[in-house]
Amino acid sequence: MNYKNYLTDTILKYILYFFPLFIIIGNGLINFAYLVVVIIYLFQCFDQRRILYKNNYEFNIFIYFYIYLIINSLLAENILESISRTVPYIKYFIFIIIFKNFINEKKIILRQLGLVWLLIIFILSLDIIYQSYFGYDIFNYESVILTRNSGFFFDELIAGGYLLCFSFTTFFLVSRYPNY
Repeated sequence: MNYKNYLTDTILKYILYFFPLFIIIGNGLINFAYLVVVIIYLFQCFDQRRILYKNNYEFNIFIYFYIYLIINSLLAENILESISRTVPYIKYFIFIIIFKNFINEKKIILRQLGLVWLLIIFILSLDIIYQSYFGYDIFNYESVILTRNSGFFFDELIAGGYLLCFSFTTFFLVSRYPNY
C-alpha cells in the first residue's frame, strides 16, 4: 500500500470512528466530514481508475430513491430550489458505500469502532446526568426547558434521541464482534 492510500484510508477511518462526536459538535463539522469523504472518494476513483461500489443491492436502492427525489423535485413549484436540495443527497450514499467498503476490507475493527462510540455515549450520558442534578452541564449551560436535559447539544433538546439511536448500534458492535 502506498503512502497516499494509507493517508486517505486513515482520514476516512477516523471520520467513521468519530462521526458521533461530529454530530454532537454540530452541522458544520458533519457537513465538512461529508465533504472530505466525497473529495477523498472522488480522488481515489480518479487515481485508481475504479469505483468503490459494484452493482449491488444498496446501489440499486439508492438509484431508485434518488430518481424518486429528482422526479419529486421536478414537480415542485420552485424547481431550482428543490433540485439544489436534492443533489447533495449523494454524499450520504458515498458515505455508506465507503463505510461498507471499510468493513468488507477490514480496514476498521468493528469492536474498536463500537468502543469509541461507547466512550462518546458514556461521556454524553455523564453530562446529562450532571445536568439533571445541578441544572447545568459541565460547560455551565442551562437547558432551555428545565425539565429536559440537553447535555452537549445546548439549545437543541435531542440528547435522548441521539443516545437512543447510537446506543443500540454501539452495544451491538461491542457485543457482536468481540474479536473482529
